[in-house]
Amino acid sequence: MKYLLPIVFCIASTTSGHSQVSWIDTMRQTLITFPQDTLRVLHLLQIGNYFENENLDSSEWYYRQALALSRELNAPFFEGKTISWFTDVLNKQGKLNESLELNLRGYEIGKLLDHTRLTIASLSNIAATYQYLADYESTLKYQLEALPVLEKMGDQNFLSSALNNISGTYQLLRQYERAEIYAQRALEVSQKSQNHADRISALISLGVIANHLTSFEEALDYLHQALAVTETHQMPYEQGIILLNIGENYTQMGTPSLAIPYLTKGISLAENYGDAETQARLLLAMGNALIALEKFPEAAVFLDRAIVVAESNGFRDALKKIYLAASDAELALGHFDQYVTYRERYSVLTDSLINATVLQNTAEFETKYQAEKKQQEIERLEKEGEIQRLQLRQRQGIITALGIVLGLLAAVAFLYFQNLHNKQQLVKQQIELQENQILQLEQDKQLTAVDAMLRGQEVERTRLARDLHDGLGGMLSGVRQTLDAMKGNQIITEESARGFNRALEMLDSSIGELRRVARNMMPEALLKFGLNDAIRDMCDAINDTGKMRVQYQSFGLNTRLPESQEVILFRVTQELLNNIMKHSGASQVLIQLVQDGKRIHLTVEDNGKGFDTEILHKAPGIGWLNIKSRVDYLAGTLQLRSQPGQGTTVEIEFMQKDKA
Repeated sequence: MKYLLPIVFCIASTTSGHSQVSWIDTMRQTLITFPQDTLRVLHLLQIGNYFENENLDSSEWYYRQALALSRELNAPFFEGKTISWFTDVLNKQGKLNESLELNLRGYEIGKLLDHTRLTIASLSNIAATYQYLADYESTLKYQLEALPVLEKMGDQNFLSSALNNISGTYQLLRQYERAEIYAQRALEVSQKSQNHADRISALISLGVIANHLTSFEEALDYLHQALAVTETHQMPYEQGIILLNIGENYTQMGTPSLAIPYLTKGISLAENYGDAETQARLLLAMGNALIALEKFPEAAVFLDRAIVVAESNGFRDALKKIYLAASDAELALGHFDQYVTYRERYSVLTDSLINATVLQNTAEFETKYQAEKKQQEIERLEKEGEIQRLQLRQRQGIITALGIVLGLLAAVAFLYFQNLHNKQQLVKQQIELQENQILQLEQDKQLTAVDAMLRGQEVERTRLARDLHDGLGGMLSGVRQTLDAMKGNQIITEESARGFNRALEMLDSSIGELRRVARNMMPEALLKFGLNDAIRDMCDAINDTGKMRVQYQSFGLNTRLPESQEVILFRVTQELLNNIMKHSGASQVLIQLVQDGKRIHLTVEDNGKGFDTEILHKAPGIGWLNIKSRVDYLAGTLQLRSQPGQGTTVEIEFMQKDKA
């Protein structure tokens, strides 16, 4: 995972690399001479900053001294400054709750002192901690809160870094369209400020986003732009990562032969630069490209190299993928024994990655406990005399004999009560199983009833729509044609002619309204072409009225859903749009329908006047109850977000059922 870069206050240092050891020794020695004032706080911060890359525990100790002193001096600015430096150490140590608490305190100090840079640093660090906690919604909240402050401050380097971070968070939330907007802004700002690192980050983000949106050519264009920047400004680490992305992209596009030269260059570069992790990933990518080209012997060679690099450096996540690819190559070569070996390693490593931490902590605790226990026993025996040891042995013999007798009795009692308990548990489980079966039957019965009701409603809608359109609509059209023919055969006054024409116009309007009602009851596009086209037609019809602009986006809808689910989704979307037109006063609406495997996600968002959602909890309308009942039938989730003056967003998600 790519974590956010925290913003801290930096103190310039003029020391050179070869004299750092003597510099830190001098700093620690002179610390004794400093009085308890803010200069001592700054001195502690510099020492803590030095140890961040050497020893996190030492860095933490000095930062805690600086924090305690700044609070003792009642110096809020230096307290906030210390917090902004300290937070990255706490995050790396996994002390995330303490880090979050301190950063929130730093944010309060920044607002209290009206100190822009301290406020920005605190917001950025809060966002970084939330990302470590995998709470991406909260991460985004604080990133967006910091953005207007950064824009007002005018520091282009901070701004481009913040925009890249926001884009990265949107990518983690899989909202790629919004991620693209912020990555484009980051690119524009970094180009103006000549910040090459942020420019490369923005270009890589745009390439990754385009890849997710299946715009592979566009993705390659961004990655090649980033590659040109790294070549011009001698940035080998970033260049290796970009070459890896280009190679993987070509393989994904089905043109692995084009990936080979980029991966070859990347492997050489990573090897020379000493970037073992990127080297392992490049070797894996080369192996996958050669497998795609069916060059299995060459693929096996690169994957063997990848295994050596990953095993020697402990890159377990990469190693798992390498074992899987290597097993495919060996199977294609007919080396069945080697295939089985790699598959077993892959399975073992997959399992071990899940519980390695737990097992390690347990083993360390057990070893420590046993060592302490043995040491205590040795010390006790050394302090006692020979007579005391003999008496102890005699007593132990008696106690052991009694213990054996009592143990046998306890074992018999335990077996009896255990057998009794097992029988009781078995009876209890049987009762619970029967109750669950009854409950399941009741639920199935209710579900069948609801399904029958919904199907009956839609069948009746279809019948009524057909009767209105073909029956009554046809009759009205016939009346219209008859009246039109009579008009040409009769001699009537001018005033009567005008009345006759108005009657014909009203009849035309009635026929049009009748057909519109029939289409709303059961659109032909839904039955013939499916949900995607039906929603698009409904949005186009609203756009044609000019009352509101509706933008519709769909992703991954390659096959049709079961008919019942398509009808329910269409009705829910139709009801939401009707509510927006009636109540919201919105000028723009965004509808997104996404299918990710069996997961279906519908988002309807408007820029209307919004409302207090508590109103729906207290007195829900018929339309909202219809929406909730349909979502419940789909066994889905329904989320509503709205505030007065801030528009409304409705999100619905459910799992696609297999077609009957």
